[in-house]
Amino acid sequence: MLTHTSPGRDVTFPPTSEGHVRVTGSQRLEDSLPEKMGRTKIVQERNYLGLSCEAIILIGLCMADAISTAILVSAGLASEYNPVMAWCLNRGVAFFLLVKIATFIPFVTVCEVLRRQDPIRGRIFIRWAIGAYVLAYVTMITLVNTRVI
Repeated sequence: MLTHTSPGRDVTFPPTSEGHVRVTGSQRLEDSLPEKMGRTKIVQERNYLGLSCEAIILIGLCMADAISTAILVSAGLASEYNPVMAWCLNRGVAFFLLVKIATFIPFVTVCEVLRRQDPIRGRIFIRWAIGAYVLAYVTMITLVNTRVI
């Protein structure tokens, strides 16, 4: 796969039999592609620090969850219901955050590697992860805070 990067834009397309396609800053990418590649095979996506938007969103969700949990538990306004993470939190906030980061960074890394090899499948995996994380979070908050009548 070849990648052309410009500020705020990452364009990936498969290599051609003629070799590498070079695109200069003033040249339009679409004009530099061989005709037999077709214009529909270009995948354009935003690129922040080498990560997809989906990866940034998932990292943001996980960090917001971790930081808000640490703050709320430290203030006595909440408790951690995951017994493993509660044990980690009892060892200290820094240890808790380290373990929390260690639980999602490997998944994001695998998804980003996959996205570079197969952009569509990689994005599908990470979007499913975002959905599953939000669903699990909402479900747990609802179950913990629902009173049985």
